Amino acid sequence: MADEHLVDLIPRKKNETTGQRTEKCDNPTPVSGQKKTRRSRRLKYQPSLKVRRERESRDWISGVLAFLLLGAGVTCGVWVGLWHVPGIAPWPFLAKDPRVPGTLATNISLLWLVHTVFPEATLYGYTWKIVFSWLKAHSFLGSLDRIMEFSLGAGAVAGGVAFYFSSRGRLKQTHVGGKRLFDRPIDAVRELRPEIKKSGEGIHVHPDVVISRDRETRHFLILGAIGSGKTQILRNILHSIFDRMKTSREDRVILYDNKSDMTAGIPVPEDQIILLAPWDSRTWAWDVGRDIVNASDAATFAERLIPESKDKFWSEASRQIVKSCIQHLQTIHGTDWSWKDLAKSLNSQDTILGAVMLYAPTLAPIFVGPGGVPTNTGASLLSSMNAFTGSIDDLCRAWDNTNPRTGEEIEPGRLIPRFSLREWALTPTVQRRVIVLQGNKRYLTLERAYIQSIISAFGAIMNSPEMPDSKTRRIWLILDEFPQLGKLEHFAQYLEVGRSKGLCVILGLQDLAQLREIYGRETADVWAAICGTYIVCRSQGVETVRWLVQFFGERSVRSRRVSLTNSEKGPRKTITEVVESEPVVTGHDLNGLGDNRGRCPGILAILSLNTGHGIYRLVWPYVTLPKVRENQIPAGWTTASPNTLPISPEIRRESGRTKRRGKGGEKKSEEEFFTVPNDQESINPYYDDE
Repeated sequence: MADEHLVDLIPRKKNETTGQRTEKCDNPTPVSGQKKTRRSRRLKYQPSLKVRRERESRDWISGVLAFLLLGAGVTCGVWVGLWHVPGIAPWPFLAKDPRVPGTLATNISLLWLVHTVFPEATLYGYTWKIVFSWLKAHSFLGSLDRIMEFSLGAGAVAGGVAFYFSSRGRLKQTHVGGKRLFDRPIDAVRELRPEIKKSGEGIHVHPDVVISRDRETRHFLILGAIGSGKTQILRNILHSIFDRMKTSREDRVILYDNKSDMTAGIPVPEDQIILLAPWDSRTWAWDVGRDIVNASDAATFAERLIPESKDKFWSEASRQIVKSCIQHLQTIHGTDWSWKDLAKSLNSQDTILGAVMLYAPTLAPIFVGPGGVPTNTGASLLSSMNAFTGSIDDLCRAWDNTNPRTGEEIEPGRLIPRFSLREWALTPTVQRRVIVLQGNKRYLTLERAYIQSIISAFGAIMNSPEMPDSKTRRIWLILDEFPQLGKLEHFAQYLEVGRSKGLCVILGLQDLAQLREIYGRETADVWAAICGTYIVCRSQGVETVRWLVQFFGERSVRSRRVSLTNSEKGPRKTITEVVESEPVVTGHDLNGLGDNRGRCPGILAILSLNTGHGIYRLVWPYVTLPKVRENQIPAGWTTASPNTLPISPEIRRESGRTKRRGKGGEKKSEEEFFTVPNDQESINPYYDDE
């Protein structure tokens, strides 16, 4: 890969690591510094491939005839014309014969042409020998030679061009109707011009392709297998967004950083970023109390926190318990409660019992028994709930710097900045306009819990009347490797409603089968229909390739079929024209996308605008992210050990659990159903043995 094709998102005079000056790109593109200027007619980044069009065998006879006719015509025309060019032709003439009509230049030209065939021929009483002697006496022979050279050269060039185009044969297939596959960015630019005239210029989806402002809110889908270049294309789009943010105060970004590489290379100053990463010491804390403000928000939050189980009773009941505890905090503290308060409530049996009796009356009869203690079912529900609420304890450690069991500070004196997602979205102008939702597969459950909760809360804000419609606001929700976040309920509704409020969603995924597995086939197809701009990289999944071929559609082509038959008069050639349908993009085309190793290296992908008559196979340049910060700095709670003693197994076995009958009528303690056997050591992940 050549260095001139690696585009640095932050132009620097010297390399920060080596101190050497960076080389100037020989083929600059808007990626290295997009500015809102009028577009040049000459494209700056050309692809290195062309759509192949098969032709019939060469027609040599037509080529030779075109060469002779056009070559002779151009030669004669240039010959006559150059007699009138000062400095080349013998002009003006010093003598004029009144007996000869016309100009002397024309007559000499005609006589020379006749002389080449009939050497002794005369024109108006003059022979070529007489004229030649006259030209020699007046020193015009040099001009005559130059005119001859120009004329013959021009005729040869024109004849050669005519021979090439006339002899190369007709196309085997001629486009009749439907979409076509183009390979030049200028074709996409032409299709987008009417949209841009209506709503203005938007971001660059390709270094040479600018979309309209209205198309930005129709959302984007980037689809491609592992290693197909999705991230490179996303970096091109991200840089266009960040570049516009320098001049537009109404653009904001919520970015899911799946691999933490974006955190290290985002070209945005530190004072404009909010990093949400519970395992990172630089993290901000989500002020959950200011965003979860009513019973509906509490129910949605509990639904994101506790996934649905095979037996819906256990998951729904656990959600009711969490929802009741949140409503209890809302009643007592209003919006001034945090993860520490929520963890304390969920770890207090008395608080849970009181909240369920007050805010979940339908659950209370089976949860609370006589004397205000949990029933057998209630105890099982508490165990089920504790299996799902461990992420709240982790968020208490990460965002409140507090041990949820002891209430002590983990890192004394550490202050964690807090922010409200509602205030961030509703405030017209904010300083920190980029929110990074960092992922970490080491803490997969925690990652899904906090990101799903934030996206759900953000979706509720976008759907609320508090968020007015706007034609200028742009909030970019960028979710690369989207299926790894798990199931997000009502996400399709956010896509539909958020459009009028300036929400622009960019989804990246490897295979449509991932969406169908999580959301079902119908929901996945609805999402695919909602997105207005597709960028398809190399795809290998059988179902995905089949779906894409159908999605891009078919086109009608006219083809010529030649057949040879023997008859009494000899061989007979029959030419038949047939109109038939064929896929615009084939499975072979999709498998051939990815790294392009031609004149301009980059990522070969297909851009579909879902309008017009074109599908565009283009090359996106490689983009490098300079390291401007560390991708992760471990937080103290990830390495600190709690100071408390482990819970004794004897205390656990005598924690008020009742007997159950097993097979054969024998009684078994509930301990045997929910814990490990007594001969094995019980391990609590939150406590270390001293």
